[in-house]
Amino acid sequence: MILRIIGLMFIVPSVGGMIMAGISLLSSFITMASLATSGPPGRNDAAAIGAALGLTMGFGIAIAMAAGSLLYGTIGLIFWMRREVWKCDKCGSFIDRSKP
Repeated sequence: MILRIIGLMFIVPSVGGMIMAGISLLSSFITMASLATSGPPGRNDAAAIGAALGLTMGFGIAIAMAAGSLLYGTIGLIFWMRREVWKCDKCGSFIDRSKP
């Protein structure tokens, strides 16, 4: 029972992290499309370089957040799942018990 609670403690923040990473990725794609279509007619080179650097950093942070959330969500799901096994009383070995 305690492992299921620990699993839920991993899963709930992981879902929130995936949502935040998705929003961040979406905003990065919108910014990239905006920069690609507007071009640099009145912008100097420093502003264009800063915008590209900020876009790259935001995209990288979003990918790292999504990867971490996916990893911790998978760990939480493994804790949350319940597997039924048979345990031998003499030797203590476990045998997987498949449900029909």
